[in-house]
Amino acid sequence: TASFSTDCIAPVITLIGDNPKTIELGDGYTELGATADDGSTISIDSSEFVDAVGSYTIFYDATDSSGNAAEQITRTVYVVDTTAPLITLVGDNPQTMELNDGYVELGATTDDGSTVQIDASEIVQSVGNYTVYYDATDAYGNLATTVTRTVNVVDTQAPVITLLGDNPQTLELGSGYTELGATADDGISPITINS
Repeated sequence: TASFSTDCIAPVITLIGDNPKTIELGDGYTELGATADDGSTISIDSSEFVDAVGSYTIFYDATDSSGNAAEQITRTVYVVDTTAPLITLVGDNPQTMELNDGYVELGATTDDGSTVQIDASEIVQSVGNYTVYYDATDAYGNLATTVTRTVNVVDTQAPVITLLGDNPQTLELGSGYTELGATADDGISPITINS
């Protein structure tokens, strides 16, 4: 009588590497692989994966030469975003502005498109050095490192003097000189009168 041996043992799949696996957004998925205890070829389906924050499943299957199918194994892949936005200032830093011209914000951008919050509340219309603060938080709560811009308020404009009263001024002989005065257009520069 002939003796027949039948292979009815399915291969067993073992994953290589972490399960679950966590990767940073933008890094892309790198397959870690799997093995079958009998050397059967592993079929890997990673079509569910997209490079966006979320949870994805990779499917592993194998069938041996006798047609025995392995129990499907899965790997969970978590895509996370733990990277803080990077803020880049637009325009000069430090920024110089003339007294009384008013502050003009030059702006800032982030590398991931997150909105930049700008705090210029420290600036007042007075000669001095001030700091503007730039912050950003991405959609996943990652805080950017605060960036600052120095704003130097300067006064390089000479005051313009305006005389009060007549010029020329006519006096009656013996009545004495009465100063009519003058003003400066900046309202603060003292007028020195040499009569």
